[in-house]
Amino acid sequence: MSLQSKSVNRPRAFPFAPWRWPSWPCAARLIAILGGCVAATGQTPTNLPAITSVAQVRALTPVEANDRYPVHLKGIATFYDPSEFWALFIMDPTGGMFIKLSKTNHVVPGDRVEIQGYSDPGDFAPMVQGNEVRVLSHGELPPPKKVSFDELATGREDGGWVEVRGIVRVVRPASEGRSYIELRVDGERLSGLVTSMDAATAARVINSTVRLRGVCYSRLNSRRQLRAPWLAITDGTSIQIERSAEQDAVTVPLANLLQYNSEGLYGRRVRVKGAVALQQPGRALFIVDGNQGLRVKTQQTTRVALGEIVEVTGYPSLGQYSPILEDATFRRVELGEAPQPIEAQIDQLLNDTYDAALVKVRAKLLNQVHGWRELTLVLEGNSTTLNAHLDGYNEDPRLTELESGTELELTGVCVLQPVENWNPSINSRPQSFQLLLRSADDVTVIAQPPWWTLPRLLWAVSILSVGAVAGFSWIVVLDRRVRRQTRIIQEKAQRAAALEERSRIAREFHDTLEQELAAISMQLDTVSAQFDNAPEIAREMLDLARNMSRRSLAEARRSVWDLRSHLLENSDLATALTEVAKALAVNSQSQIVVSTAGSRRKLPGSIESNLLRLTQEATTNALKHARASHIAIHLTYLPKRIQLEVTDDGVGFDPRHCPSIDEGHFGLLDMGERVERMGGHLNIESAPGRGTRIAVEVADHAGRDHADTAGEAHLEEAV
Repeated sequence: MSLQSKSVNRPRAFPFAPWRWPSWPCAARLIAILGGCVAATGQTPTNLPAITSVAQVRALTPVEANDRYPVHLKGIATFYDPSEFWALFIMDPTGGMFIKLSKTNHVVPGDRVEIQGYSDPGDFAPMVQGNEVRVLSHGELPPPKKVSFDELATGREDGGWVEVRGIVRVVRPASEGRSYIELRVDGERLSGLVTSMDAATAARVINSTVRLRGVCYSRLNSRRQLRAPWLAITDGTSIQIERSAEQDAVTVPLANLLQYNSEGLYGRRVRVKGAVALQQPGRALFIVDGNQGLRVKTQQTTRVALGEIVEVTGYPSLGQYSPILEDATFRRVELGEAPQPIEAQIDQLLNDTYDAALVKVRAKLLNQVHGWRELTLVLEGNSTTLNAHLDGYNEDPRLTELESGTELELTGVCVLQPVENWNPSINSRPQSFQLLLRSADDVTVIAQPPWWTLPRLLWAVSILSVGAVAGFSWIVVLDRRVRRQTRIIQEKAQRAAALEERSRIAREFHDTLEQELAAISMQLDTVSAQFDNAPEIAREMLDLARNMSRRSLAEARRSVWDLRSHLLENSDLATALTEVAKALAVNSQSQIVVSTAGSRRKLPGSIESNLLRLTQEATTNALKHARASHIAIHLTYLPKRIQLEVTDDGVGFDPRHCPSIDEGHFGLLDMGERVERMGGHLNIESAPGRGTRIAVEVADHAGRDHADTAGEAHLEEAV
């Protein structure tokens, strides 16, 4: 088991805070601790064999270790930290092991101890939950195993007591008197934690070649995979200086560090001066001397101003495209002017000459990507795309209001990005680069984007299209309204003309018939006066005059009623047919049934008038000539047509021998003329003794405009 599970991602209250775990591993470990406390008072399974060596525990799989095998170990304590969940490391002749204790114990490194507990899967390798620890004797730590960085990186030395040789690069204080130490071992970086080391020892070991003894921890991920080894060191006595540090670092010009030289500066501590071009506190510092720039990796957070001259002390290292300075510290030397950038084209920056240099370029803005306190501008120039990154961004309106397509001039530090599978021994051109901006002042607007951008053009086309569709729709609606109003005006005009014509004819009929009836009355008076001289002849003449007057009067009343009827003005055709049927059924023993189907609506005046008169004529013929006992009038409203049907059960007739005009019958002829004027179709079906069926079908071109939206209706009324 690795102590990584006890030291990574820990909350600040714990001493190993820099390697913090997510909250759920911490919760899981607290649960494991509580489980260990419960186990301290409980019993481990008795049906499993006891384990008596570290090698046996390490040989368990995580699933097997989870079965809680009883463990009884004896070994030498190599590291103990009571504040870190009572973490204890021991070693026996078979290897090293991590023990998680359930309570504080008085154990010091070198003690021979006896452990009682049970197995646990751990986070990297199996470990032991210790219920009981007993110190058997005090003694000295055994000689450690000398290992290389490659051996530590295999993970096999996890929990082991080891010794490494390297150069101390950094010593910085941590919480509770602890210190972090970083070494260069076999060309690789190795970190460790010293539980106790004074400032004098820390200053003495920096830049010294040392032999360092400690317990190997393992940094791992959530899949139990090793990420990096590191060391737990008891105190400063575990660090033996093999070669002392030089009194002063080698001072070299910045140009000598960046250009070819034969001084062999790699691995030696050097001191250079330069003007600050960009600072990323706690991460990096970029300094320049003329047209040359240097990237400095430093954890120092001291704020410096742009252009300020600083003295930097650190270790040269091979960068991907130019040298860098690692594990550096710096101090202010003097104030200075802001360095002048190198003006360049974007496509020129894909050259190692500009790596870490302060440059000025022109580009067109494509997009903006906002993060938490950071902003990335996506730019294009000379068919090359680049990102300009700004840390510490605070929603500056000078940048947030920039539109796509704006021509910009940008000043920043150029950082080259290597190709995938980059190999320093192969001369490969950089794949891309990034421009690190210092503030919003590094962005200058050269030209605003043209107003007619593609999005605006699309919006304009969309608005015009919508306007055109709306205008066309409005024209169609207006056209329908105009046609509808025109038809209504025409119908009103026709109706008014028909009313006027009927009134005129009614007046003429009234005057003419009144005079004729008056003449008949005078003649009758004369006949009555001579009745005594020729009584038989006078009586015959009188009866004839009276019959003539009755017919004339009835005909006059019928004509006047037809011409001046107000039914169609106050109602629709179906209602008018019902009223006509009621009038004709008076003093008759016949039954007249009126029915309708479809959506009732107002029809053009000429159609309603002709259909009403046609129905009246057909019904009168059925009553007068056919002597029908049952007459059915059926009116059907279709979307574009009107159908009228009048049937009776009278004596019928032969349609091939219709009554002629010479015989004084005008009914069928009048029906035909009316249907012809309406542009309709008339069908007469009859046979002697089988009644008569008269069907009329007329087109109604305004049917859909006048249709009742209530849907179809059916009405049947017996009169």
